[in-house]
Amino acid sequence: MNGPGMIARANEIISRSTEAFVGAMDEGGYPHVSQRSLIYPRTIAELFFSSDRGGKLHGRLERDPRSSLCFSHGESNITLIGRTVEVTDGEVKKAHWLDWFGEHFPGGPEGPEFTLFRFRTERISLWINRESLSLPLEEILTPRSGCGLLCSLCDFRKSQDCSGCLAGKGEPFWGQCPVAACSRKKGLTHCGECPSLPCPLLEEFSCGEGEHCDDPRGARIGILRMWRS
Repeated sequence: MNGPGMIARANEIISRSTEAFVGAMDEGGYPHVSQRSLIYPRTIAELFFSSDRGGKLHGRLERDPRSSLCFSHGESNITLIGRTVEVTDGEVKKAHWLDWFGEHFPGGPEGPEFTLFRFRTERISLWINRESLSLPLEEILTPRSGCGLLCSLCDFRKSQDCSGCLAGKGEPFWGQCPVAACSRKKGLTHCGECPSLPCPLLEEFSCGEGEHCDDPRGARIGILRMWRS
């Protein structure tokens, strides 16, 4: 499974997860884990969850926003390391309010008890399909190819002395890339900027049966959508 494939699988697991284990530093300076329900949408880059204002988790995150979110699915484990901050924008709080929250926060989204937290990832650590991957999120969000391939994780970068797609102006070690040529012809940095995403040419690279196509299929298209957003 290549880099985009592992990211795609992690995003799939996170998007389907309704709960996560939130790690925060306690009063004694030690990590403490609490289970929290997650609010949709959920991605590898950003997640939302709620807590009551008087709770211990609220106090811990208020003192030190450094935190982690952990997910487990079968033999796969995902750890996101980053920072959690309280959302104070009333409209954002209303947009993320769920009906069943009323059981815990009778004052509604505008009530004093309800606290909405936004977690933003800085680093990821994955164990998926018996493969591991650990890297800063910025490495995923920085475009280095036209097609969504994560060049920094490519096995050919060192073995073939390949500078990468964008650095090589669309000509990696194996020759001119038709996907890169197409985006360059349109004046685009990568395919995520194209209104035709995903096009048949990109789908052939990402969703085909070839040895170097994505596993799971369409993984690099997911990376392109992250770049576009």
